[in-house]
Amino acid sequence: MDMIDINFIQKIVIIGTGKLAWHLGSALKSAGFEIVQVVGRTAEKSGKLAQELGAQFVVSIDSVNLYADLYVLCVSDDIIHEVIKTMPVVNGICVHVSGSKGIDVFGEKYKNFGIFYPLQTFSEGRKLNFIDIPILIEANSEVNNKKLIMFAENVSNNVFEVNSEERIKLHLAAVFVSNFVNALLSVGNELISETNLPFRILYSLVLETVNKAFDSNPDHSQTGPALRGDHGTMDAHLQMLQNKPELAALYSLFSNYITQKFSQ
Repeated sequence: MDMIDINFIQKIVIIGTGKLAWHLGSALKSAGFEIVQVVGRTAEKSGKLAQELGAQFVVSIDSVNLYADLYVLCVSDDIIHEVIKTMPVVNGICVHVSGSKGIDVFGEKYKNFGIFYPLQTFSEGRKLNFIDIPILIEANSEVNNKKLIMFAENVSNNVFEVNSEERIKLHLAAVFVSNFVNALLSVGNELISETNLPFRILYSLVLETVNKAFDSNPDHSQTGPALRGDHGTMDAHLQMLQNKPELAALYSLFSNYITQKFSQ
């Protein structure tokens, strides 16, 4: 991916020390941006991330660098409002990275603000290539929007301009296809653990299910006993789950949904 002019945004402050802060900070440093400061709650976490990024660190939002070009709020959704409320007024662009919070959370405190939302799940110890991660951009002005898009294109080949309503709906979809799917994988792991078989025996099946859904359309690739109306198999499965009432309820819920949706 060819680098583009990054003069619009060069000096960056990262607020937060969680998983996304580590992943994003590393990607921005690799892309040639200068992380001038890390702001966190503890000296241990802030200092460790700052050392990794070649930045200074502080543990008080009151001590934030006032002369950066971009302030990235890598904090949990429930404290975004509080961070914005307590952070000093700055001229640089302030962005949050939440999929579920709108742009209106900034209120009227700042002149330059927006959203920089990477659509991905982040975990400690797993390396990700930001080039492949979709980044959703929204800003309070056309100028800031262009700046954020140019900035994002230095770390991702998939940059989208998306308003808050669209992004929040996308976040809901992401919860279904990521968080809920992982919970179902956990169910599969639990059931497989009752045999002598490894959890990885399901890998090929899961991979083909996902690939098939994206190659065609999930509405065209549904299979299984509920689709076929195979009540004998479903009854047998429910019998096996008689000592796991929560899983039995989940099985029935999904089976009924599949039957109703795909029988139309």
